[in-house]
Amino acid sequence: MQAGGITKTVDLVVEIKEREAIFNLEVGIIEKNKMRGENLEATITVNNLGNLKPVDITLLYAFKDMEGRERILQQETLAIEEQLQLTRIFRIPQDVETKNYILYAQLTYQNQTAFGSDVFSVIEEQQPRATTFNNIYLIILFILILLVVLFILIKMRKRKKPRKTLLEKLRKERDK
Repeated sequence: MQAGGITKTVDLVVEIKEREAIFNLEVGIIEKNKMRGENLEATITVNNLGNLKPVDITLLYAFKDMEGRERILQQETLAIEEQLQLTRIFRIPQDVETKNYILYAQLTYQNQTAFGSDVFSVIEEQQPRATTFNNIYLIILFILILLVVLFILIKMRKRKKPRKTLLEKLRKERDK
């Protein structure tokens, strides 16, 4: 700086920060117990917490068992400003074992990676079967229906007998 013939020097350090993208990825499974061949519905939430916007990210969806055996389901590239809310549906293969699995999403942007996951179970097909509780209600219902039918039959029988008797009396009187 210079003023009135006096020169002063001021040291100045300027730090230029590079703009970057920072990601948070969450995966949530709607229904945790599924059978083979059913659809597994998941919500995926991606947040771009950095100051570089918009960016194109790659999302890889896969599931693996607790022993680490993995199956890739799908991959897609999406643009994100600040947040993405996605619902994805994946078909559970027929040849998987009944046990617990981890569904995960892997986000990739340049040299950055973020993961989100949730756990689900593949269960045996449930055969419709009556429980003891349902059996009791069915037995009670059957007995009630039987009692109502018996009551109606007894009432009808009592009505018919007097009518027959009255008809017989009328016929006898007429025949005399």
